[in-house]
Amino acid sequence: MTHINSMNIKNFKNIDQLEFKPGKINIITGKNNSGKTSLLQSIYISSFDSQKSEISNQLNGIKYFVKKGEKYSNINTNFVKKKIYDNISEQDPDVRGYLISNLIGVFEENIKNNISFYDKFVIRFDSTIKINNESDITHEKKSEKVRFSSKEVIPYIEDIANIIINNIKFTIIEDEDSFLIIYSEKENRSKWDDIYQKIESSIDIDNFSLKSRLFYNLFNESSPDYIFKNGEKKSSKNNKMIVYLSETDKIPFEPLGIAEIKLLDDFINEYHLIDNFYRLDSSGILYREENGNQYELPFESHGEGFLSLMNIIRNLRKAKDGIILIEELENHLHPGYLDLIIDTVFTLANELNIQVFITTHSYDLIETALDSAGNLELEDDIKILNLRKDDQKSSLREFDFREASRYLNELSLDLRGI
Repeated sequence: MTHINSMNIKNFKNIDQLEFKPGKINIITGKNNSGKTSLLQSIYISSFDSQKSEISNQLNGIKYFVKKGEKYSNINTNFVKKKIYDNISEQDPDVRGYLISNLIGVFEENIKNNISFYDKFVIRFDSTIKINNESDITHEKKSEKVRFSSKEVIPYIEDIANIIINNIKFTIIEDEDSFLIIYSEKENRSKWDDIYQKIESSIDIDNFSLKSRLFYNLFNESSPDYIFKNGEKKSSKNNKMIVYLSETDKIPFEPLGIAEIKLLDDFINEYHLIDNFYRLDSSGILYREENGNQYELPFESHGEGFLSLMNIIRNLRKAKDGIILIEELENHLHPGYLDLIIDTVFTLANELNIQVFITTHSYDLIETALDSAGNLELEDDIKILNLRKDDQKSSLREFDFREASRYLNELSLDLRGI
């Protein structure tokens, strides 16, 4: 398995250009808005080989991937080259036509496969009925129903697909073999009223305004993901697991699998993290008091620091032979956990062949990381990557173990401020 040993980023979000050589363990420092999160996201994009839904979940909500004023961004590593467009309109005309044609074709096919499901829907609405009496006009509300029929839509699928595809914002991630299409429902929500009007003026469907929400649902269920060049999927050159733990991922605690229960059971027992601990199950922690009484507490009732610690440990196992990205590792953690989590991350990274990228604002974390690398004889594996932003220009300074130990005070000064 090949880790990233060289990386070149150009015009990605707030990074104009960076070129560097990561180590096996990388601690990324820098002031706010220097590009730390953007760097993690660029590594994620360069390395993913997973399902569209997982990719979209991590990248959803990012409004722009390309630096303002540029047509596209580039992320190149020693094993892959990727180009990112914020909009299909930025593509070369031939490529744009190819993508739109394929998107329409895939969307049409998906609609045909899904649309019959909506035949069972009956739309209810309240209509106002005017009743003329001799003396006045009264109003009475009456509930009416409109049934959706796929038969009335199928003749217009190509027209509908054309209108939607040409009015929706997609992010396009291109590599040697494919175009990954990322559609953000949140980012496009405001566009749909205009799309409904264009569809309604182009096709003849009774009570379209009442049925328009079903088109929105159809599109979100039918939107394409990958378009493979030359029409076929090739075996991936980038067959690695990548795990991204953002700030929002460290606290929610999903049910545990059997292997995870064993891993975390052993970890809690080895370091005596919990008093009266008995064992874990899939959704909580079982306690046993000295008198033999047992009770269970769900994971959610425990502190954020403990949940963050457990989530980091379980995800390290998932990243075996791959990459783990951890945003602001120190956040939520009790200071007493810092030595423990750093030692554990470094030990498992060595045992499981994991490349690690951690962002931080903490001088204590950097100092702890250098101490741990020295104690575990991982001096040749660790790098401190110091990001800077001067006059809107990005720069990155690489420190190996010995250089970082000499420049700790300088790194401390750079972490201060906004």
